Amino acid sequence: EGFCFKNMDNLYQSVSELMLKSKNKFIKPLWQRSEEEANRMPTTSSKKIRQSAKDLVDALMRCQPHYIRCIKPNEEKLPMTIVESRVVHQVRYLGMVQNIKVMKAGYSYRAPYEQFWNSFYMLMKGGRPGLYGMEAVQGVQQLCDYLSRQYHSDVPRSEWAFGQTKLFVSSPQTVFFLEEMREKALDPKGYAEKVRMHEEADRMAEAAERAIKNPGKKKQKCSIM
Repeated sequence: EGFCFKNMDNLYQSVSELMLKSKNKFIKPLWQRSEEEANRMPTTSSKKIRQSAKDLVDALMRCQPHYIRCIKPNEEKLPMTIVESRVVHQVRYLGMVQNIKVMKAGYSYRAPYEQFWNSFYMLMKGGRPGLYGMEAVQGVQQLCDYLSRQYHSDVPRSEWAFGQTKLFVSSPQTVFFLEEMREKALDPKGYAEKVRMHEEADRMAEAAERAIKNPGKKKQKCSIM
């Protein structure tokens, strides 16, 4: 009875695949399995690890890395307390000052002309997708000129720099502004609803803050040591 129960266990898929490669005419047909049965067979630990590592590498290759710098305000984990010497040390050690200087001196966004044009062509009247080569270069130049004239306070001409194959944008705020205008152009109703929801959320947050505020309690201030 115990022998029969033990033989009900599923064999590892690698064992089944090995027996299917047998040259014995009697043994090989005994190991024929349907696709559904083959998928039910348990895999070995090493195969699970290899598959997990492959899936992780594939996921990482599809992503674009973004780095977040974390600064500890104090060693005691106290709220509303900043140890200035500790914060300054971390900022210098992480090289954040140099990174900010490089970003201010250079360009935060760069894209090939074709990519930029096909992303923001709808912001210019008469713009059409699908421009490549010199047509894309001329289209981007006209688009940038139009945006600087139309939104001169948000997109000054100093924001653009034209390279051989790419367009360079100085500040990330300009890119955020263009993406917001693109969303407004592609989906006006959705954009208006999104703005309304943000405004309503702000009003609710302000109302909740006023409701829980205790006038008799002194507001805690952040201490800098």
